[in-house]
Amino acid sequence: MKNIIIKFLKGDIKLVITFWFSFVVSKLLNTALDLTATEDVKINLLIFILALIIQICLWVATWRSASNYKGYKGWSRGAKLITVLGVIFSIIEFLALIRNFFN
Repeated sequence: MKNIIIKFLKGDIKLVITFWFSFVVSKLLNTALDLTATEDVKINLLIFILALIIQICLWVATWRSASNYKGYKGWSRGAKLITVLGVIFSIIEFLALIRNFFN
């Protein structure tokens, strides 16, 4: 199991598998964040930070796998574009959460 995680994080797993695995896990994380949202902003912030750590690992794995991809460059560029958009949207969400934390 440890070897698979290391291979995943190094981008040594096929792009199609890495991309779709990351996409599904990201959607599950977003759903979990929505379902676990509470009135306590501190708990929401903690849950978001834990999810963000997982998400960063998924982004790194997808980016590296796209960089290692030897096929049609459009697939690797598309995967990187979607990764960048995910980072941007997560930053926006994080800033909104921080704003609520300090209000």
